[in-house]
Amino acid sequence: MKRTLAGLFVAVFFVTFARSQSTPACCTLPPALPGEMTQPALSPDGTQIAFASGGAIWTVAARGGNARILISSAATESRPLYSPDGRWIAFESTRTGNGDLYLFNRTTNELRRLTWDDSLDRLDGWSRDSQWVYFSSASHNISGMNDIYRVRISGGTPLPVSMERYVSEYDAAVAPGGSLAVVTRGEMGLSQWWRDGHAHIDNTQIWRATPAVQEGQQTGYQLLLHSGGAKNIWPMWSATGRTLYFMSDRSGVENLWELPDVPATGAPAAAPRELTHFNDGRLLWPSIDAFGRTIVFERNFRIWELDLRHDRAEAVKIQLLGAPPVPAIQHKNFSKVSDLAVSPDGKKLAFLVHGEVFVDMAEDGGPALPITRNGKLQFDLVWAPNSEHLAYVSDRSGTDHIYQYDFLTHQEKQLTNGDQEEFNIHYAPDGKAIAFDCGETQIVKLALATGKETLLAAGYFNRLPPLVNNGIMTWSPDSQYLAFLDRADGLFPEAYVVPAGGGKARQVSFVANTNSGALAWSPNGRFLLYQTSQRTQPSRIARVDLTPELPLFRENLFQDLFTTKPVGHPRSAASDQPAATPAIDYSDIAERVQLLPMLNARSPRVSPDGKWLAYIGAEGATDNLYVVPLDRKTLLLTKPKAPKQLTSTSGAKADLQFTADSKTLYYLDGGHIHRVAVTGGSGHEVNVTAELDINFSREKEEMFAQVWRYLRDDYQNPKMNGVDWKAVQTEFAPQVAAAATPDSLRWLLSEMIGRLNSSHSGIHPPRGEEQPATGHIGLFFDRVQYETQGKLCVSDVVPQGPAALAGVDAGDCLTAVDGTAISGSVNLDELLHNTVGKKLTLDLTDSQAKARTVILKPVNARAGGQLLYRAWIAHNRALVDRLSGGRLGYIHMAAMGADSLDQLYLDLNSTQFGKAGVVIDVRNNNGGFVNAYALDILTRQHYLTMIPRGFPKAQAREMLGQRALEKPTILVTNQNTLSDGEDFTEGYEAMHLGKVIGLPTAGWIIYTGAGQLVDGSTLRLPMITVLDTNGKPMELHPRPVNVEVHNPLGAWQSGEDPQLAAAVKVLLAQIGGVAPAKVAAGGGKSKR
Repeated sequence: MKRTLAGLFVAVFFVTFARSQSTPACCTLPPALPGEMTQPALSPDGTQIAFASGGAIWTVAARGGNARILISSAATESRPLYSPDGRWIAFESTRTGNGDLYLFNRTTNELRRLTWDDSLDRLDGWSRDSQWVYFSSASHNISGMNDIYRVRISGGTPLPVSMERYVSEYDAAVAPGGSLAVVTRGEMGLSQWWRDGHAHIDNTQIWRATPAVQEGQQTGYQLLLHSGGAKNIWPMWSATGRTLYFMSDRSGVENLWELPDVPATGAPAAAPRELTHFNDGRLLWPSIDAFGRTIVFERNFRIWELDLRHDRAEAVKIQLLGAPPVPAIQHKNFSKVSDLAVSPDGKKLAFLVHGEVFVDMAEDGGPALPITRNGKLQFDLVWAPNSEHLAYVSDRSGTDHIYQYDFLTHQEKQLTNGDQEEFNIHYAPDGKAIAFDCGETQIVKLALATGKETLLAAGYFNRLPPLVNNGIMTWSPDSQYLAFLDRADGLFPEAYVVPAGGGKARQVSFVANTNSGALAWSPNGRFLLYQTSQRTQPSRIARVDLTPELPLFRENLFQDLFTTKPVGHPRSAASDQPAATPAIDYSDIAERVQLLPMLNARSPRVSPDGKWLAYIGAEGATDNLYVVPLDRKTLLLTKPKAPKQLTSTSGAKADLQFTADSKTLYYLDGGHIHRVAVTGGSGHEVNVTAELDINFSREKEEMFAQVWRYLRDDYQNPKMNGVDWKAVQTEFAPQVAAAATPDSLRWLLSEMIGRLNSSHSGIHPPRGEEQPATGHIGLFFDRVQYETQGKLCVSDVVPQGPAALAGVDAGDCLTAVDGTAISGSVNLDELLHNTVGKKLTLDLTDSQAKARTVILKPVNARAGGQLLYRAWIAHNRALVDRLSGGRLGYIHMAAMGADSLDQLYLDLNSTQFGKAGVVIDVRNNNGGFVNAYALDILTRQHYLTMIPRGFPKAQAREMLGQRALEKPTILVTNQNTLSDGEDFTEGYEAMHLGKVIGLPTAGWIIYTGAGQLVDGSTLRLPMITVLDTNGKPMELHPRPVNVEVHNPLGAWQSGEDPQLAAAVKVLLAQIGGVAPAKVAAGGGKSKR
């Protein structure tokens, strides 16, 4: 029978049962179809199609037939586009990092690199004369927002032709007259093209951008197409420039549309018309030939073409001949590991590499020995108390089951075989049983000798893999009890204790925190430890004394000196037995819960002799190991001491474990195994290496199964948003079987995930080796002057940036970088490559042709973006101050993370006192988790005034150290306000804190987690549904505004912000004649 419960309850009972064998969810892939063919482009003469497949670029006759590889490498090549003259193919490649643009000469086979920036450069198209390549890049904008650049095919520095601060523009299509059709507003339309459907954040407009042709001129903008509540992307112009084609899902399904009779200037009068009439499936990556006769596109993994002269669409029959140069089996050596487990005797190590189990000698390290070689994911490694067996979980059958390896017989045995996920293994100290999680709601004990299973507890314990908290249970030292953490109320995990033989569980902790784990039972059986925290607050270690601690006196310790057995006295057999668990005193146990004084402390571990508590402590973003004494005798006889720091390295620490003699700690530091003596001293790396043959054919099968199963088990809507998830599996299986490279596999898996039409989704590749970064110096240049004269003359200097600090001014012209002269063919990004944090020399001439040299230190892209963001903030703050006559303050929150909350505190304290009201701006807020904390600041009301003698009076909250605004506010949102930014908006409106101005939010709100796949890829797992004040789902339902205001493209470069202007107007009308208080710069003067 299956292990099921009619209902979940806190009471725990004893029952024995049998279980049925599970059926694998997805174990073998079907025969492969031809690989996915995507991103097609038609040659100017209409005879050839280039497209991407399997990480390579292929070509085939336009009528179909056999396709052959044209461009291929060990990297991923994609997005081929022919130049209008037919000489070149431009394409994207990851061969040099995140993604740069290259040219391939069809006549000479010359390969030419065009871009050098760290950001992913996305190819958009060609100029009509084949001399310029246009692309989208976030290299010099804020928070991943894209701008449109162009670069000459002969080389040189790419410069923007359309750039709006904190606004995304992409998919540029060049019209015959040189203007561009650009997509804007829907930020996710570019990065999440794979989403089958859309939220409000995906709704896009198409604008005409007319680039400047004179020095100092600005780009002109004209709206061509309203969003229509749809995703409108991949614009294409007809040969005459009078018709605009694009892909849209405005009919409910992705199809090709046209916007006819587009005037050279002004807004089109005609309505868009649907060209294709598909009722289902995807339509992706369309491109048009140079003469505007045919559009080719991807539909359901194949290449199609639309004859515009006859409005006829049909598939192109293509057969791939050849394969990308990626070996089917790669032999690799690894030195980084995960899931470290030290045997109880301290002599052996077990760990994971690429999902496989390896073992090695604890003292010496060296080449590790493989235990599994099945290409599946193993995890949760635990040694048996006798150090002769190793247990682990494997998903090899399509369901997580527990296996045990015997090192004496070299045999593996499957221990569990139920129909639910079985994980989170804990051996009883006597070695006779294991406890484990069965699904999310059951804890089971397995007797190893008989195979008998006992249900010990039912409740809310754990998330299913890969969202597992392995620290939710622990055995008593004598194996008579099991303690576990149960979210009995669905919210706060509290500790309970249940007899190992069955019976009622009793609650022993009472700490109302939402995050708890790392439960540990002391060796003497007298107390429990676990880590606990709230979001944004430092983790603490809680101690629960199971029996009252009787006082210890020095007199008793002295008397013991006369009763202690002399040295060499034989130990009794009983002394080798674990301590018996004392009778737990449940009366007043809530009074015996205490938080230990260490802050930012997690992963508590008690030494086997009970004398030391080791833990991982964090100082900022740096983890290190600490120990504090636990022995009561030591604590009584010595003065209290601060925790002893054992390590001082920057790597992330994990898997902290004592050896049996309590003298040594093993741990992972940045994925490498280390050990350190408890008494201190230098740590020592245990150099282990693991050799592994990675069979991609087998690995892609496992990754496909993992993604499909994890979403099935963990996705926030069990009905999968109405999608037949099994049918999706069937649809994608043959495509996955044909995937030739890891990148092409992730491409397919992204499309599969996209079928859910869900936010907070996606798959990301493993973190690769660090690439040399391109330095950012905080300068913008006049594009027209550079393209016409070859001179890089500064148009704008980023405040507080490297160039600003070095004294570079607008109007200065850059003549050389580290001695290399600047010209129209020199790429500045190439000169700045690998210069971050290094000394850099710039030669300049000013507006009077006077030469000088400055020295500066470039920063990385993240720091450069932050400088741009702070400049944007300063501009907005000054604008609000000017529009309000100094009466209103301004605060922006870029996200809802802990850093943004800290910045909110700083901004509140530094700019808002003395103002009559404050504009709260959450446009482009990327979400997080601190909305409740931020809202608290706005909801706190004034109730007391305090007057320190000789000082001005002040509101009590501020004087007592609690931040509160206590002023009228107004909230500004836009289409890119997403996730927790939307929670904030909902709370602001529900609590009637003020009006909301701007645009409705993204409709992109689910709380999410993440799990790692066997190859190290990261899968996002949306797992928590969010309901608004009225109990309705917020996903796909944007938060409305009270006053809708659009910011047109071009507003930033004109120094305007209609949304902020409207917010100022509404808030000033609300506060009426209230004027800001007159406060001296120093906060007032005392009277003497």
